[in-house]
Amino acid sequence: EPFGLGDRVREINRRAARNAREAREVAGQPVLIAGSVGPTGRTLAPIGTIPPEAAREAFREQIGALLEGGVDLLIIETISSLDEMREAVLAAREVCDLPIVAQLTFAADGRTMAGNSPAEVVVGLADLGVAVVGANCGVGPRYTLDAVREMMAQPAAAGMRFAAQPNAGWPTQVAGRLMYPSPADYFAEFAGDAARLGVAVIGGC
Repeated sequence: EPFGLGDRVREINRRAARNAREAREVAGQPVLIAGSVGPTGRTLAPIGTIPPEAAREAFREQIGALLEGGVDLLIIETISSLDEMREAVLAAREVCDLPIVAQLTFAADGRTMAGNSPAEVVVGLADLGVAVVGANCGVGPRYTLDAVREMMAQPAAAGMRFAAQPNAGWPTQVAGRLMYPSPADYFAEFAGDAARLGVAVIGGC
């Protein structure tokens, strides 16, 4: 909506998924195509202005188009509120039974912008049957892995699988260039640590 594209959500998402399917067919690679579902960018009521029902409808519209495009799974990511994540997952469950990777974003203090801890996230998603729970984006690999480690330590995490897909930290302007604080070897070290921890989905944001 802020970019004047609110009426083209279905078209854009459907075409993106089909582009990915076509690329897979051309490449002949046995890959899975994930439909990425991001945040609304708004705070849900009663604290914010968007009713939970409206957020769920927006998620449902986006997910429906991704399904039409032929995705194999959904990655609901960069969500900063457990309440919004639950609305997104419930929207997905209303229209499909595809596997869901649910990833929230955590700050340096180990909490989401809404104040949810990793432990609260695991408990809050335990009853929704998501395939993978985890963290993405945030403020770099170390903080993301700390959040996932805390998730994995919860009793409610028994039987769950986990994801860690951090960014390379906050970029800064250096001599006119955007520079990220986490170099390649540091990111590779994170990936090894995540694998040894037992993280199932490892990547970058």
